[in-house]
Amino acid sequence: NIFSLTDNNDSSRALLKLAEEKDIKKCHIASSPPVVRYELADKVKEFSKIGWSMGYKKCKFSEVPYPEKRARLTYIDATFAEDVLGLKFKSTDEIIKQKVEVLDEEVYE
Repeated sequence: NIFSLTDNNDSSRALLKLAEEKDIKKCHIASSPPVVRYELADKVKEFSKIGWSMGYKKCKFSEVPYPEKRARLTYIDATFAEDVLGLKFKSTDEIIKQKVEVLDEEVYE
């Protein structure tokens, strides 16, 4: 499935900015581009110190036995937040890389 990621610091800054804007009724906050689950797995393998030992099997979304119903496309478009409010978000790759670095540190401590 396809979904969006957002860095907590980016979300916090965006929410503070939106709190100042009284006329805005709806605004999506997310990094770009959205990511497909197998692309996320590829990035984790690429960025991790132990990526060589990781593996996964590519499959169709409909084949994953989720215990609850899920939408296949769950990403949002933050163009408005970027263009109108001047907000900048970390790229999806930056977010994944930073998270993997934190997890790798946990493994090697």
